[in-house]
Amino acid sequence: MIHKHIGGKKNQRSVKNSLDYLLRTKKPEEQKFVEVLSQTNRSDIENFNEYIKEKNFKNPFITGVLSFEEKDIDPELKTKIMNEFEEMMFSGIEPENRPPVIWIQHKDKNRLELNYTTFNSLMNKKHFQCYYHLSDKKLFNSFCEKINYENNISSVLDVKEHKERNTLVNTLNTKIPADKKAIVEKLQEDILSKIITEEINNREELISFIQSKNIIINRVRENAISIKFSKEDKPISLKGDIYEQGRDYKTYRTESTIDHRADQQYVENQLRHHRENFDTELKKRHSRNRTRFKSTQSKDQKNVEYRVKKANDSKNVR
Repeated sequence: MIHKHIGGKKNQRSVKNSLDYLLRTKKPEEQKFVEVLSQTNRSDIENFNEYIKEKNFKNPFITGVLSFEEKDIDPELKTKIMNEFEEMMFSGIEPENRPPVIWIQHKDKNRLELNYTTFNSLMNKKHFQCYYHLSDKKLFNSFCEKINYENNISSVLDVKEHKERNTLVNTLNTKIPADKKAIVEKLQEDILSKIITEEINNREELISFIQSKNIIINRVRENAISIKFSKEDKPISLKGDIYEQGRDYKTYRTESTIDHRADQQYVENQLRHHRENFDTELKKRHSRNRTRFKSTQSKDQKNVEYRVKKANDSKNVR
């Protein structure tokens, strides 16, 4: 399981398109693979979108996904993961001040995806950034890895970090400016996750994905690809197995049964490592949110009249 931020970016102010995509509104033939798992439904999300419209937030909502290699997992485990994810995301925020979250399950890619949409706003209409990659990546990754190791779920990051896979991508040049380096690291994380989840299958598709991010392909060599963010930029060289000509990306999936998971000591060490990282980062987030929002939460609590409508109780309630 890995977390990916997939929507609510680049001034996307209407949540409608995101919901249409998640619910496959325009593709009825795919709706059999879609299921709303939350008590929160589409109307609840659209109502909240109208409720905060007057604030004119630049990025009012966020859509993300917990992507699995597994075709499915136990329903109770899904509920546990979704609940714990929300508790992590809104740590330090009073329950009555949290925005609605809709969870939509996809199985159309022969694997499980738990998609969510929520808002970068609290019930009291204060702006709340749910996810900022540079500062939140470590927390969200450690959450996923902790869950993966606790429940024997496949891990893209574990495969990437394993000693037999350490040449998937090479270390970037230390002379690259920090801001650009962060963008390239995020790009490479996205590429790796899409390779594992069969969304990128060869180097040609990898190049197309890079170009879709408005990044210039400067040069394609036998064992590397160089990119630029503008024509005036110095090229940045991307090296590693995935950038080499003729690589079969299927091997990164078929070998994803990780032998070192059978080593109990290894598993215990990794689980302890991820739990420690998660606890440390979660405490930071909780403290930051309590410090920033506690006074406004107490002040506005009695004034918050809006409450999300609840879906039919017979549905799968988290």
